[in-house]
Amino acid sequence: MRILALHGYTQNSHIFSKRLGAIRKACGKECEFVFLDGPHVLTLADVNFGNMDVQETQPEPTDPELIPRAWWRSDEAGTKYRGLEESLLYLRDHLVKEKYNGVFGFSQGATMAALLAAVLERPALAAKYNLLTDGQMSHPPFEFCVVAAGFIPRDPSLAGIFTEASVDGPAGLHTRSLHIIGATDILVTPERSQPLIDASTKARVEQHLGGHFVPATGPWRTFFKAYLNAKSDDEAAAVPSPSSTNSGTSTPVTSAL
Repeated sequence: MRILALHGYTQNSHIFSKRLGAIRKACGKECEFVFLDGPHVLTLADVNFGNMDVQETQPEPTDPELIPRAWWRSDEAGTKYRGLEESLLYLRDHLVKEKYNGVFGFSQGATMAALLAAVLERPALAAKYNLLTDGQMSHPPFEFCVVAAGFIPRDPSLAGIFTEASVDGPAGLHTRSLHIIGATDILVTPERSQPLIDASTKARVEQHLGGHFVPATGPWRTFFKAYLNAKSDDEAAAVPSPSSTNSGTSTPVTSAL
């Protein structure tokens, strides 16, 4: 099982890999997580513009493992995403060479994961967003998409991917999707995640009692291991929920949206 992992805003592949360390260990050798860096390097001005706590991710210029990155930057109104097209091209070029069963994203990376999964379902959308290679899809549709603290884009040009039908399919995300929401998340509130959940026709929703992070306590590790190794939609749906127990605490990872 190969899983493409997309980090949140101000994170990078190294930081997200560490954040998912306990989950990766629980999943075992059956699951290979591949972490990519967002192509956009953030400055302190970018991070401060997002009104985020930068103490943990403030970069040392010579240490690439600490440099904060993003899949896009937002304008002041938050309704125009700059650089997302470049990120899609970057992912397209990677997916031509590498194949994955699913995608796992957190916060901004979760929205990117959902966008990517939705576009790969429909050739017309793939053509619109330059995800075709020599006229062919760059990658088959994913089997599943894990969306941790995800949301529908505020950029109207992208929101339509989830809300408007195209010539080759109905609106929405039709890949099997797992939506993880934090009951006390103030960066991506449950209410903000709900429209993306509503637009996902094969959605499963699991809530933890914490804030803006991927839960990784024992019950959640057991759950992720079973879900990510599931061989079918029915098998994934039958995995017992971890939500009846406290998700525990974790240092929140900030995310500008």
